[in-house]
Amino acid sequence: MRSADWGRIINFGVADARDDRAVPMNFPYFAAKKAVLQFTRTLAYDTQDDGITVNAVSPFAVENTVVDVSEYPRGRPATFEDVAAPILFFCSDAAAYISGQNVAVDGGRLQEA
Repeated sequence: MRSADWGRIINFGVADARDDRAVPMNFPYFAAKKAVLQFTRTLAYDTQDDGITVNAVSPFAVENTVVDVSEYPRGRPATFEDVAAPILFFCSDAAAYISGQNVAVDGGRLQEA
């Protein structure tokens, strides 16, 4: 990627790892996903002069996920197409100036106040 002066790196987080809430019984998983978000920001900084962008996509719950339906925003889980949309955008030339960002595909579940 560096030799081509162009590249796109997309990491996967999880929407619940964006905030500072404690999530019981899932420490290793959420600690790792939180680390993915910091890794994304750090790698974006390290590659900013190389034509490489680094971003993350963090879904909440996707089809076939076992989560209480009452927790689903918009009354449904995300579809695979919902998750693919920001990935395709980040890979496009339209996102050439966007790096170090995380998009939560959570239907608005974790709106920040």
